[in-house]
Amino acid sequence: LRRVLRAIAAADLIATPDFSGIVTDALNELPDGARHAVIVELFESGAAGRLVAAVADQWAAEYALVATPQEFSIAVRSKGSRHKAWQHVVARLGALPACDEDTPLATNLLAGMYAAERIVSAADVDLTLDSWQQARRLVKGGGA
Repeated sequence: LRRVLRAIAAADLIATPDFSGIVTDALNELPDGARHAVIVELFESGAAGRLVAAVADQWAAEYALVATPQEFSIAVRSKGSRHKAWQHVVARLGALPACDEDTPLATNLLAGMYAAERIVSAADVDLTLDSWQQARRLVKGGGA
């Protein structure tokens, strides 16, 4: 995480292909949640403009997952594992402060990952949200 944050901070000093490689290698090593927190920083800082097109396109799709309100409809069996996972998503999101600027982003992330079946259990919810929150704290704290 720190490696990619340092690269983002120094994006103008790194050749585009090298920057793209550093970012891709680092992001591929991060778990869901943390990866998304760094992708938000990458795009909102403008550093994504230093990526080669194919790499930018790949990470833009992940950024859109967080930055765009998610809308979906899924039929699940009551008390089934998907239903329990969704209940845990709702419980965890309900505990987040409504006034925090990261709450809508976390909501989009968890809803989008649930809809894409990348979150299938309560443990997935916890791992993703906890990873997101820890990485966002580091990103905001300038911990590079």
